[in-house]
Amino acid sequence: ANKDLFVIPIELLTNECIECTLFSTSIGQDALNNVAQKISLQQPEYFGLLFKSRKNVDQWVDLSRPLKKQLDKHAIEVRLYFRLQYFVPNFHFLTDEASRYHYFCAMKGLVIDGRIACSRDDAILLASFSLQAEFGD
Repeated sequence: ANKDLFVIPIELLTNECIECTLFSTSIGQDALNNVAQKISLQQPEYFGLLFKSRKNVDQWVDLSRPLKKQLDKHAIEVRLYFRLQYFVPNFHFLTDEASRYHYFCAMKGLVIDGRIACSRDDAILLASFSLQAEFGD
């Protein structure tokens, strides 16, 4: 209803979609903070937002620039994807459960898609962790 507001769908690593309402002057960091608040993420610095560019490639949102201008100028559609942007050298860096969970979802997707290779033994260990996370001990 308000011309200064816009609603943007954001696909999470769990394949769920949430909607964020932002001001037309909001920067990318505002959108990332909005997502982090909605999913109770305390460490959003390891994650980022992507959009599909008009060249049909994934492009990271510049968190310091107005989001609506970036999307209007470069995006195919007004839709964002919440994705892992930085890897951690050790899981102890991830102090909250929500960050660990979304990090795990990202890594699981990368392994399943074949974008990260792992040995057979590591794949079995990861599968056991995945089952344990989903179904409990």
